[in-house]
Amino acid sequence: MIQDVKEIELIERIKANDEESLQELISAYQRIIWSVIYKCVHFPIPHDLDKQDLYQEALIGLMNAIKHHDPRFGVLFSSFASKCIENEVRSYLRKHRSQNRQMLNQAVSLDMHVSEDEQLTLLDTITSSSKEFDPVFKADIAWVKDQIPSIQEQLSETEWKVFQKYHLGYTYREIGKQFDLTDKDVDNTIQKIKKKIRLMFDTHRSL
Repeated sequence: MIQDVKEIELIERIKANDEESLQELISAYQRIIWSVIYKCVHFPIPHDLDKQDLYQEALIGLMNAIKHHDPRFGVLFSSFASKCIENEVRSYLRKHRSQNRQMLNQAVSLDMHVSEDEQLTLLDTITSSSKEFDPVFKADIAWVKDQIPSIQEQLSETEWKVFQKYHLGYTYREIGKQFDLTDKDVDNTIQKIKKKIRLMFDTHRSL
């Protein structure tokens, strides 16, 4: 890792549009960049995420750090840069998850009949027990976007807060840290929300 004094000098040259210094700093931060990416996206990276896109978002975070870091506040650039990179990557992931939910909701109705006697729907065929990446729950979340007032009335205060964070794409661990909950507590809360949303979904089959 570049020493602090040299790092500050590099940043000053970068701010003066020195391309060579920028490339040197980027090269020095490769390990941190990928460390942050793999912290935010558990290995193996899902097939619908492009590693190069994640890397480019991380570089945007690094550039933001270069632009906004002020050594007078006594914060090491490496610490500040790591946080900026993480913020940018997580922001990209939330947008990506949101787009996927919208695509899923628009692509197919879970009420589509898949049997000749029209007794079996697509919703009935989805039996995945996966929790954090449950496509049924994600589809339900997309549908209830316009049902916020009714949803809030049926959820407890904790459930409502968890619902909001989950809808924004936060992971179980991120949600747990914010509300002092274990991953299991978050999972239990998600499952309760899921049951309530399923009930609404079955009651209002209008998708």
